[in-house]
Amino acid sequence: MEAFEDVLGGVGMVDPVVDDGDDRIIVRPVSTKGEAKKARRLLIQEIADMGRATFPKDWINADDRFGPTLVGAFLDDRLVGAALVGPAQEYAAALSATCRGVWPSRLLDDALQLVGTEIAETPGVAVVPDHRGEGIGLRLKRYCDMWAAQHGAYLMFSRPTNEAARRLNEKAGHKVLEGDVSFVTQIIDAQDRPLTGVVRIDPARDGSFQAVRQLTVADGLMRRFRVGQYPAVSRMDGTDDDHAIRIGSGQIAWYEWDRSGTVRTVLVPAPRLEHDVSMGLRHVSMRS
Repeated sequence: MEAFEDVLGGVGMVDPVVDDGDDRIIVRPVSTKGEAKKARRLLIQEIADMGRATFPKDWINADDRFGPTLVGAFLDDRLVGAALVGPAQEYAAALSATCRGVWPSRLLDDALQLVGTEIAETPGVAVVPDHRGEGIGLRLKRYCDMWAAQHGAYLMFSRPTNEAARRLNEKAGHKVLEGDVSFVTQIIDAQDRPLTGVVRIDPARDGSFQAVRQLTVADGLMRRFRVGQYPAVSRMDGTDDDHAIRIGSGQIAWYEWDRSGTVRTVLVPAPRLEHDVSMGLRHVSMRS
């Protein structure tokens, strides 16, 4: 894969994939139906609920389009790890279910089209048990970020299903939300003015987390999604064990990434539901 800066004219935020482990291990999209079957089998075996994921209909992404793509890690032509990457279809479904009948249909259609071109997701990363602890999972995760950025994605969503997956996402530079806060998104223009209401996705009820990373800088984007969390802190108002006052239950914390990939938060008041409902916090569970 060519260097990320060469693809995006030097404005990329994702680190180039560095083969800093066993140089015999190659990370790439699967190229045959046989490789695809092995990658799919590994993901389903190692990750709960992966059977519900959207896999490539033709097994391989022969046209290298921005669609569901299986990625493999190969050691001497033997599959030792796999990942699935593609457009954020799970989020698109949640957005549609949340805002249908609330937003004007044209606005919702435009938003879903924006999701389909600018937001990616990595539903799962799995490594053969005998090869865990060798950095293969991190290489797969970084490859998926790189692949998505090269295909025009601005954001990457993922759903770490356990603590190990959470740590993997954090190592790859992803912001992982605590389990008791909601993930929120909103479409804004080039001047950061809201074009839609704030959409809240309820915390998962299956023990998993929500994670996000910005893949490229926002320069030149006329419309884009911004992401954050609600409430702004993971604990309600009160005091912690050190008697420090906690605030933020009535605020949204929007995430902002700089060119180095460092994330900071900007606190704003949360909109009130009793005002314009289209500007309120609409919510839906991404998994029942």
